[in-house]
Amino acid sequence: MTTGAAPVAAFDLDVVRQVLQSRAGERVALSHLFDKGAYARSFALPHELDDALRWVEDRASSQHTVSIGVASLSEAGGRRLVESSTRTRPRTGEHAGYAWVAADLDPKVGQEQDTLHAQLGRFPHLPTLLASSGRGLHAWWHLAEPVNVETGRALCQDLARALSGDPGAADEGRC
Repeated sequence: MTTGAAPVAAFDLDVVRQVLQSRAGERVALSHLFDKGAYARSFALPHELDDALRWVEDRASSQHTVSIGVASLSEAGGRRLVESSTRTRPRTGEHAGYAWVAADLDPKVGQEQDTLHAQLGRFPHLPTLLASSGRGLHAWWHLAEPVNVETGRALCQDLARALSGDPGAADEGRC
């Protein structure tokens, strides 16, 4: 999807499939966010693609958010999420690096989502993928080469500053 596209639906399984397929060879965390906390599960892609899509489809709703972690999980981080029986999310230090960077953009009071589309259209690097976060937009850029966690975090912070996005989205522990 591009920034010139019409506003996207809050949940589009085809977009989720596209993102997950592009992450082949990675272990990613999918997080289920709800009013009492968060729960995450890791999936090795592409082998567990169908399981990941079912997991997302079973949990996505207007009251619950499902997010795809931007940073690739380390083997130990992925194993901890699979073995955990409690609500949990990936921790800082459980990531191997970034093949993508992302920005979380929410409209300011009185703004429409179209304003965010226009803002991204003026940015010199159009996002590879664009998805609705329910309230705003998640913009994703695929990197030509994966980078280490420190560099990935810095790139996400730079995007947040440049686009007036949520600076907390740069924390790989939140991903």
